[in-house]
Amino acid sequence: ITDTISITNSLFNNNYEAVKLTSFSYDVQRYNAYIELLNNTMTNQYRALDIEFTKQLNISKNSFTGFNYDGLYLYYITDNFDISNNLFKSNDASGSYGVEIDNSAGTFGHKARIANNIINVKTYNQALYLYYDNNVDVLGNTLTLLAPSYTGSTYVPLYVNNGTSISILNNILYTPTYTNTFNYSTPIGIVVSD
Repeated sequence: ITDTISITNSLFNNNYEAVKLTSFSYDVQRYNAYIELLNNTMTNQYRALDIEFTKQLNISKNSFTGFNYDGLYLYYITDNFDISNNLFKSNDASGSYGVEIDNSAGTFGHKARIANNIINVKTYNQALYLYYDNNVDVLGNTLTLLAPSYTGSTYVPLYVNNGTSISILNNILYTPTYTNTFNYSTPIGIVVSD
């Protein structure tokens, strides 16, 4: 039996990190837990969510506004994650990642999913940054990077830095600068893109 850690219908305001769930790799029961965050509002944090070392995760129908660095940081989610129907909006004066996912994966039978999110970052970095992730569908998101004074290949709404079996479909990518809207370091990892 898998334990569930559930955070629902809560308000978090003016915290350094609203929710931090880490070091689960040292506790087998917590590492195997199913984590869900549903219908929460998180405002004015340095990093709204930091979740590391767990197997399954569902983050849906939340609002993350006014963060200074990450709206969501995931590291080493090994079996599956679903990030869907959320709003991520950074504050005005920070170098932010809207959603940053490192070394995480879905399974071959059930791909991880990032779908129908609005991710709006007002300064440099990326709206969605995938780093060595595998078996991920990126579907129907609106990714905006409003950084008019920054140009370069790394300041884009969507950046995929290595990984395998990544599908990118039906997303809206926008930046007002004359840079790219999408960057990838290993194109062989991209299965489908439109």
